[in-house]
Parts: sequence; structure tokens; C-alpha cells
Amino acid sequence: MEQTVRRNTYQTDSEFSSESESINTEAILTRGKTHFNSCNYEKALASLEVVLDIEQNHADALIYRGKIYYVLQKFQASLDDLNHALEIEPYNVQGLIARGNTLWMLNEYDLCLSDLDSVLKVDPRNEDAYKIRGKIHRILDNFDESLNDLNKCLELNSNCAFALRSRGDVHHMMGLFAESLEDLNRSLQIEPNNLFALKTRGATHFMLKRYRQALDDFNKVVETIPDDEFSKEYKEAIRMKLLDHLYD
Repeated sequence: MEQTVRRNTYQTDSEFSSESESINTEAILTRGKTHFNSCNYEKALASLEVVLDIEQNHADALIYRGKIYYVLQKFQASLDDLNHALEIEPYNVQGLIARGNTLWMLNEYDLCLSDLDSVLKVDPRNEDAYKIRGKIHRILDNFDESLNDLNKCLELNSNCAFALRSRGDVHHMMGLFAESLEDLNRSLQIEPNNLFALKTRGATHFMLKRYRQALDDFNKVVETIPDDEFSKEYKEAIRMKLLDHLYD
């Protein structure tokens, strides 16, 4: 049913037009968000374009369009929208998180960390900020900082698969293979087909000399990505290890 606007006797034509336009804009924005949450990005983008044609400085619409461009891997377009939105609302947590993600994809790690630091000043219990900052610290080989952030994320949400597999990866890099395996097992209970977790667990099994378990994980990966070089190299190393054991 279309939303109607009752005109107040004392409203001028311009006031009535402005109110009607605002209501229509919010309705279209809500529709765009619904499409976004349903992963219907083409329809979401169409709705957001209508909103931004009416109100080019609509921060919420800019943030959602930036998030869509991120999903579509149009990272510079995403960054342009999110920069615009954050000029309008500098402390918008959703916008800062979204820009942090985009900066990550553009390898702008210091700028990404700056955005996430800003989020945690506003919202010290923001799970997304901790898990993304933890991942960035892992990329930068700041293992202690990474563990600190991922631990905080898991205090807020003990079933965060992203944080569990990221912490498992950090533990692996630190040579803490038993701890790594525990995290990765928990992560894969939640998301059984996550390829990053399967590859990391396979490598962890390998370091623990659990070669057949490692092979099972890498076989699952190559079922999805037959040419995955990481898995193929490990499978060859496992084959050699098993042959060595055969002739011991």
C-alpha cells in the first residue's frame, strides 16, 4: 500500500513538498536496505541511486551504496562513497567499520587501523572492530596485538567463526599448534566449508604429524578449488611423508 501524507492546513506548498519527499526518501531507503540484507545488490543499488538523486548528501544511503560496491569488489567507488558519508557524519560507526573493511582490501592497513580505533573510542564493545583489527594486526605480524583483539571479540561472542579461525591462524604462526587446532575445530563446527579454516587446519595437522587428517582437509579444499596451489603443495608433502613412513 502506498504511503499517503495528510496535508496540514497551515503547511505551505514548499513545506508539504519537503515532508512528502522526506517520507518517500526514507521509504525507498528502507527498501534498499531490505534488498541489501537479502543480497539482492542490483535492486538495492537501484533504490539507493533514487535516494541519492533526491538527496546527494544522505549519509546512510552513501554508506549502504559503499557497502554494495565493497561486495561487488569496486573498492575505490566504495571508498569514495564512504569518505563522502564520513565527511557528513564523522563518527558514524557503521560507516567507519565499512571504510575500514574497504581500506583493508586496498592494503591501506594504517588507515584501516585508524578507523577501527575511532570505532572503539565510540563503542568499546564493538565486535566487528575487534575482529577486523585483530586480522589486520595478523597481516602485519603483530601477533600479540592480534591475539588481544581476537580474544576481546570472542569474549563478546564466543561463537564468532571469523575470530576463531583468525586466532587459530595466529596460534599457528606462533607455533602453538594445539591451540590452533582447538580454535580451527570450533570454527569449522560453525562454518564447515570455510576454505581458509580448512587450509589452516590442514597445515596445523601437518605440523602435528597428523598426515591423514591433514590430507582430508586439503582434499575438501581441492574439491572446491581444484587448482589451489597451497593445498596441492601440502598434498605432495603429505604423500612424501606417508611414503617415508611406509618404508621405515
